[in-house]
Order: sequence, then C-alpha cells, then structure tokens
Amino acid sequence: VFEIEEKLPHLSIIHVAGTKGKGSTCAFTDSILRTHGRRVGFFSSPHLVDIRERFRLNGRPMPEEVFLKHFWWCWDKTQVGVQQGLERPGLFKFVTLLALRAFISEGVDVAVMEVGIGGRLDCTNVVPQPVACGVTALGYDHVNILGNTLTEIAREKAGIFKQGSPAFTVPQETEAMASLKQCAAKMGPGFELSTVAPWSTFQRADHTPVRLGIRGEHQLQNASLAVQLFRVWNAHYGPATPGDEDLLNQGVLPELYARGLEKTVWPGRTQVVPDEPGLQFFLDGAHTQESMAACARWFSEASGELPDVGAGKVVAGGTSRRRTERVLLFNMMDKRDPGTLLGSLHRSFAAEGVHIDRAIFVP
Repeated sequence: VFEIEEKLPHLSIIHVAGTKGKGSTCAFTDSILRTHGRRVGFFSSPHLVDIRERFRLNGRPMPEEVFLKHFWWCWDKTQVGVQQGLERPGLFKFVTLLALRAFISEGVDVAVMEVGIGGRLDCTNVVPQPVACGVTALGYDHVNILGNTLTEIAREKAGIFKQGSPAFTVPQETEAMASLKQCAAKMGPGFELSTVAPWSTFQRADHTPVRLGIRGEHQLQNASLAVQLFRVWNAHYGPATPGDEDLLNQGVLPELYARGLEKTVWPGRTQVVPDEPGLQFFLDGAHTQESMAACARWFSEASGELPDVGAGKVVAGGTSRRRTERVLLFNMMDKRDPGTLLGSLHRSFAAEGVHIDRAIFVP
C-alpha cells in the first residue's frame, strides 16, 4: 500500500532497541553522522510537543510542509487499503511506515531507527537488513507485553538481530546478557554479538575531555555504543576521514566523533532549561527504577553546580544569599507504579545527599 517494499532494502538503516538509553544512543549516532556530513533521517518515539519530533531530518523535526506532504500521501493510501478490505494501521504502525516512506523519498544517506516497544514484534522490525543493530541497557519495563524476567525481555529485544547485520550491546545484567547471547547463537554461523568497549578506553588526541551533549554518567555507555554503530556504518559507506580506524584501534577518539557527541541535543533527557532569573528546570524522561536512580545521580551532579540565588536580608558586612531551593515536579502515566518509581528516586536522592524542599505532583 505504501509502495516501499522494493525500495526499503536499499535504505541504509541503523536499528536500536533497549529499555534505557535507546533514544539517547540514536541521538548520539545521528549527531556523529551529521558531523561527518551525512544527510540523516532519525525516527524516534514518543514526541514531547509536536508529532514532527518523531521524524527528524538533519537534526531538526521534519518541516511542516514536508511532513504534511508525506502524511496525506500515506493517509490517502491507507483509505484506499481500507476500501479494499485491509485493516487500518494503528498509530505507531502508521507513523513508522510514514517515516520509512519519507526517508526514502527525501533521499537520506542513512536512517537511524529507534524501536518503539520490544523489538521482535515492533513495527520498526520491518527493516530487512540494517547496517548495524544496537541493544542498550535492559531492565524491567512493559512487562505485560515483553515478559516478567530479564531473559524474556532480552529475547524480545534481540528480535531485531538479522543475519549479516553486526550487533552490539552494552554491559548487561548476567541474566540479560546470557539471553542475548543465546539469541545470537541461534542466528547461525558468522553472526556475532559484541559488547562495546567502556567509554574510559577512549580519549582525545590532545587528552582534553569530551563533554557529552547529553549529560549524566549513565550516558557514557550510550556514547560508546553510538561510536561503534557509526564505526560499522562508516566502514560500509566511508571512510569520511582517512585514519579514523587507526586512531580508534589506539583508543583515540577522532575529532569529528568527539564533536558529534558534544553537539548532541536530545530534549527531555538530562536537559537543563533556564527560565526567569534564578529559575532552572532539570528535565528527564526516566520511567524505570534504574533510570530514576540514574536521573537522581545526574541531578545531584548538575544541581550541585548551581550557585545560591537572589538577595536575602541585609546583614552586617553585606547582603546574605538565599540557599537554592529544589522542587520536584513529578508526572507519570497511570500504567506505572508511583511507589516503585518514587521509592527508587527517594533512595537515590538520599544516597547522593540531595534534599528536596517541595514536591508537586502534576496530573
């Protein structure tokens, strides 16, 4: 119906699944690709404000006129299919097909595709032969769909593995890693699942630090995975800069890689948004126990850099300063357990020595 069956195998795709960090990993990968001069399509979910955020062209939400062109073309094709007796696709299936259609039509060099839920049965798994697959950190989420154990969850995530497509993952819990390796073994001879090198193995040639565009210690392994995904893609379609492989083999991060990682912007993930003087918002979309703990560690580090703000009462020798007040704004979907998430957040704040002055629960 969407007329992409013949063209889809020719679309260069990087496919990423996982419980935590898959969006950030895709954003890092997208930025490295663009820093190397590639024209990139990036499909992600969910969106924060505008549905066009799900379809990025060269780092920006798809322009409205481009989105509307592809939306109405796909919608009209869907209507024809319904009239012929086909089932109308649900929202995620529709937007996935719209993304693939748009990326093909707009002539991107590469499409970075983030899995929605799971992997094996996810709509994005229509991708026939990715250049590379990545699996980020695994944890307990969507257990009503993916299963109640890490073994089951990992099995669903590994459903994106394809024979002939190199697969990479970050260090995992023992149970999750064993399940991923078991799935990899079933792929047949020649298929290999590799664990990416720790971020600590990389350094700049001049030894200056790489300040990731998405902050937080938990983002380091996502950056390492992004480096490896681009490295494989570049081996097929590059090299953009001769000598990069030699540098990487020596543990040196090429400058364009570092620049791409530093320029990465991913709204709603460890994001600091300045507002009026003396007010800053620290935003993160954490929604599992593990990611709430990581969020607390990031907030502890990031908010610790804040100076005390505003003028207090006048005292002998000068004006006192008010202590910075920390207010928690908390919102969640009704399908999640607030006690579990808030419990993880509270324990992590306590461990980091972070005191929350007020909490506001936002419907």
